[in-house]
Amino acid sequence: MEENKTTTENSKPDSKPSYEQLEQIALQLRQRLMQSEARLGAIDLTTMRLNYLFSVLDRASHFPEKFVKDSAAEIVELLEVKEPEMDESNTLKFHEE
Repeated sequence: MEENKTTTENSKPDSKPSYEQLEQIALQLRQRLMQSEARLGAIDLTTMRLNYLFSVLDRASHFPEKFVKDSAAEIVELLEVKEPEMDESNTLKFHEE
């Protein structure tokens, strides 16, 4: 009977995390935020680049033909959907530039 009591007491989830656990959670969230901000910055740069490349196509008569073709090829490359890969821990790994 006493064993059942101990099992029941041990299986109760802690209602409040400790200060150290909260610090660890805050650190993990800060790291995820920094990663997200870095990805967002890369997306912003790619979007700006695409806007300039499309402007080149809109004004193709003002640029050399090779430059226009290269710009079109870069647009295709940037807009190409890349399949995510699985890494060693069976989590999705997306291509990053």
